[in-house]
Amino acid sequence: MITVKNLKKNFGDLTVLKGIDVTIEKGECVVVIGPSGSGKSTFLRCLNRLEEPDGGEIDIEGTDLLSPHTDINEMCQRIGMVFQHFNLFPHKTILENVTLAPIKLKKMPQKEAEDAALELLRRVGIEDKASVYPSTLSGGQKQRLCIARALLKKPKILILDDSTSAVDTATEAEIRKSFSTSLKDATKLIIAQRISSVEHADRILVMDEGEIVGQGTHEELMKSCEAYQEIYYSQKDKNEEVSA
Repeated sequence: MITVKNLKKNFGDLTVLKGIDVTIEKGECVVVIGPSGSGKSTFLRCLNRLEEPDGGEIDIEGTDLLSPHTDINEMCQRIGMVFQHFNLFPHKTILENVTLAPIKLKKMPQKEAEDAALELLRRVGIEDKASVYPSTLSGGQKQRLCIARALLKKPKILILDDSTSAVDTATEAEIRKSFSTSLKDATKLIIAQRISSVEHADRILVMDEGEIVGQGTHEELMKSCEAYQEIYYSQKDKNEEVSA
């Protein structure tokens, strides 16, 4: 379980998070959606101390994340995160990028790590790229690689920062299937831009101007949250214009 109370974050005179309160249950899949600049990425980056909060509390599975006595490195082993930026090792092949951490940090046997990595690369649609280097991949392929790398780590908490924005809907569906099979019991927090990416979630958090302005399922939010309705209809109109 993740419990966040009155979480605040400022960048200079700009208040980015204005007192976030939310509880996320173990194994829950929660998608965070909202306009650009609403605080989505900052919120999730605070959950593994990539950003230092200016106030509030974060408790992860009974551990006070903001305590000076908390071993942040140990906590980070429990949390997998896929960024908008890729952080790949350019001198290692795709397969080596995926298997490096499990072999070095978790002492997974090399053959076991490679077999599992190839299966994950298949699921995200880039198994044929296993022996090439990151410089040969497109942006969408690099995102898929990073997702496979995070899945192989088998984290208790997986955070994805808009990590499926550059893949097509069929690949996105396959990635979601991988979440449900490879990380069935893990807590998943996902920043999304597309409404089609959030409808599967157990719960959707809608952020605007540093606050959570609505939460619930897609159906519930379509009835109760004006900010969510605005996102939905703006995307629906754009999709209709493209198909016209």
